[in-house]
Amino acid sequence: RKAFESMTIQPSPVHVQPESEWTVINIHNPVHTTDTPQTQNVTLLGVDVQVRAVPAEFSWTFGDDTGALVTTDPGRAWTRADGDPDPSRVGHTYTRPGTYAISLTTTWHGQFRLTGAPTWTDIPGTVTTTRSADPTTVSEMRSRLVCDDATGRSTC
Repeated sequence: RKAFESMTIQPSPVHVQPESEWTVINIHNPVHTTDTPQTQNVTLLGVDVQVRAVPAEFSWTFGDDTGALVTTDPGRAWTRADGDPDPSRVGHTYTRPGTYAISLTTTWHGQFRLTGAPTWTDIPGTVTTTRSADPTTVSEMRSRLVCDDATGRSTC
């Protein structure tokens, strides 16, 4: 347990889409991370042991006082082939303009095994890490009908 609690665990990466410094209100913004365990080799009482941290829960905060989105799903990257971003996927829809910072707190549970052994054994307790993304500016976009063609001449 002490080896797990003192283990250097890199915080989960924060991926926000669109990959930009800005987005617009009322559009679902997918977020995702990885769920890759992190392993460290240690020697305990003269025995080579592997200790690993396994992500168990992801708590996303979006900076707009809407509360945390807590999930066991790391999410996944949106691609153009997906069509419109699906609000049921891990992400967030902003409803007000502003500048917001997204952060991710990952809860890790520990496991250990003798080096080379096939079976992992759970370690009681959890450890958390937190990482934040650069702030995102959220704007409101409005459409406006105009009567100019591409050359700038009036077509009304």
